[in-house]
Amino acid sequence: MSRPMMDHDAFLERLSRDTVRQVGASLRSLYFGGSRAIGAGIPSSDWDLFGIVEDTYDFDGEEARNSSLSEAAGEPVRLRGIAASELADGPQHGTLTKYIPLPVLLRGLPSWRHLAGKPLAPEDIIVRPATAREELAHDLARLLEHREAAERGELPFAFGDYLKTFLMLVESEQELRGHPFTLDYREVARREKDRAHLAHRALAMRNGMDLGRGRFLAELDTYLAAVKRAYKSTSD
Repeated sequence: MSRPMMDHDAFLERLSRDTVRQVGASLRSLYFGGSRAIGAGIPSSDWDLFGIVEDTYDFDGEEARNSSLSEAAGEPVRLRGIAASELADGPQHGTLTKYIPLPVLLRGLPSWRHLAGKPLAPEDIIVRPATAREELAHDLARLLEHREAAERGELPFAFGDYLKTFLMLVESEQELRGHPFTLDYREVARREKDRAHLAHRALAMRNGMDLGRGRFLAELDTYLAAVKRAYKSTSD
């Protein structure tokens, strides 16, 4: 049977209420982001929520909280806290900005949808969003750092997130060639007219096609080596 059409606004309203209730007073404001927020999600995509939180927020309890939110919603929900103090250039907190530095994360802020609490004001955010070149450097380092773990199937995050990191590296390259910023992985692949470009394989695998992880990683090694050479030559 086909899945019934979902009323996204009603779903987000319920999800917002549940999240506010579970997180409590440590939640300043709640945002909806990620691929679903820009209409580029796939059936397996998480409903990504970003909570702007006080330092009293229970970062260690996020996985249990996400399990509870997902069970209640009947959909995969991923709430990640971002400390308001970190936005004000304070120390790093929690899981999200451990793997995605806050300046890189803030590049997507304009696409977030406010759901609850007090909206962020410009004066709340002292940290400057990353440039395309800075994100390229971060994504390249992250892909190289976790390359062996990806081979062994021991990544500290889903392989799909590894693919998305690669696609955002390609996106940064495209920005440096004059394209506008996008979080839409489909658009990233569409910009590469050569169907042999690795972005097309990454997108297909992200969408659930089994095209061989080993082959992708072998081609990735060649791609990253070329990016590393090009990036070094333009950053000296």
